[in-house]
Amino acid sequence: MSLLLLALPPAYAALSCGTPELTGLVSQTHPLYDIFVDAGDGSYSSATGASHPVTVGSGATQNVIYGGTTPDASTSSLGLYLYDSGTHYDTYESSVLGATRAVPTGTCAYDPADTAAEPDSVGIETEWTVDTLTWRHEVVAFGTDETDSGIRLSQSVTNDGASPVSIGLRWQVDYQSASDDGPAFARVTCDPFGVEPETTTEQEIPDADIEDFYRMRNNDGSSTVVENYTSTSALADFAGTARPDRLVYGDWTEMNTGAWTYVAHPTNPDADSAVYLYYGGESADAITVAPGDTVTRSIVVFSAVSGESCGEFDPVEPGDTGDTGDTDTDTDTDTDTDTDTDTDTDTDTDTDTDADTDADTDTDTDTDTDTDADEPPGDGFHYAGGTASCDTTNGAATGLALLSLSLSLLARRRASGATR
Repeated sequence: MSLLLLALPPAYAALSCGTPELTGLVSQTHPLYDIFVDAGDGSYSSATGASHPVTVGSGATQNVIYGGTTPDASTSSLGLYLYDSGTHYDTYESSVLGATRAVPTGTCAYDPADTAAEPDSVGIETEWTVDTLTWRHEVVAFGTDETDSGIRLSQSVTNDGASPVSIGLRWQVDYQSASDDGPAFARVTCDPFGVEPETTTEQEIPDADIEDFYRMRNNDGSSTVVENYTSTSALADFAGTARPDRLVYGDWTEMNTGAWTYVAHPTNPDADSAVYLYYGGESADAITVAPGDTVTRSIVVFSAVSGESCGEFDPVEPGDTGDTGDTDTDTDTDTDTDTDTDTDTDTDTDTDTDADTDADTDTDTDTDTDTDADEPPGDGFHYAGGTASCDTTNGAATGLALLSLSLSLLARRRASGATR
């Protein structure tokens, strides 16, 4: 296990193993969750670990994401949409409508840095090269007990090109709870804890109805009840978690090959259910990735025998987007460029770190604590690092011009006989 570190946003990092796997099942065992990834396509699955209360109570490991108890990973997939070209890349082994198959460049079992939010973590990383982008997926199991444990899934995209790109990301998660391959869906709030009525009808959840988590629970009458929860909100200390732009519960037999623009239809997915989570699901919500930058979106999944709380997962207050986990190449605290043409009298106290280009025709009194270089406003002063300095060359020239003008006027007055 790694040393405990402060929680940092997931960011692009090259695959950590010397010889990445290209085929076969890659696995990591954790006391609370076991995780699996198919190196051939990047599909993923998970199950409760040997020490998880669900396993202890039922006498056997239980699926969190379908295939974990087999073990196998072949039915849950990822999607990447490039809005600039209209190209949909998908990892699923079969044909996804309108999609181009993305083949991994490699998969590694790795040891993520432990954080206060993700103690005792183990992970599996997979990467793809798509056009000028590096696309990365992390499956990380973490925790010390039922309340602080879970599985983090993170998709990251790094722009290795010279132009910005607009993207969307999608998870297709195939669930199984106990022996029920078609568990029911219910929306969950954490504070206070509450579960909305279950549904087994395919539907897209309206944005206003998306809560903190959703729950998938078997409804097949089994004596073993397994509840699997997935985040749909920004969680404190989990960078990249956020409310999805689209959330669809439906029939896996339709959704496993669904187009990017999948439209829910009122079939009954009770026999085999799955969920789509979109980030940048439509062009209006597209995620922009600048050259050299990385964006990350994450979800967290956990299991319970009979959930009565969200454990130690703390949803961010409504309206707060939380930490997106995105990284950029700028050292500024903001990224805007201001061009001011003022006609009034301002007294400005600037504490920004952006580049200002001022073309002022007013009288400004500026107290700058900038760490950048502001363009000369044309008043005989230059600014560097927020410190003003007089331009002595311009001042000397101005003084000579005034002296010359005064002598000329005096000579004209004497010539005309004028007196003061």
